[in-house]
Amino acid sequence: MNKLFVNKYALMCIITSIMLLITFFISNEKPIHNDLTEIIGIVYDVTKTDNGYIFYVDDTDGIYNKCFSRSEPIKERLYLIQGKISEDKNIFFTEHMEILTLK
Repeated sequence: MNKLFVNKYALMCIITSIMLLITFFISNEKPIHNDLTEIIGIVYDVTKTDNGYIFYVDDTDGIYNKCFSRSEPIKERLYLIQGKISEDKNIFFTEHMEILTLK
């Protein structure tokens, strides 16, 4: 048998490296075309600014996302939001918002 796989520490390092690579490529965000990202969640804490609206979305993964939109979202509604996250990952800029209804 190959000596690389006999050494348990070498095998643990290989497995850890593979797991890190897999984790790096898997994300909670679902990319769409043109680097757009999709969030599904409930809108709350809507604040009007000079340029639009700042609000928060509690998404299906339990993550609170700070968002900006030029159009006013309705509080406590379920939305499908598409847009881009800022470079510093502090705010999500919406490009499209759609109210989802449960049937």
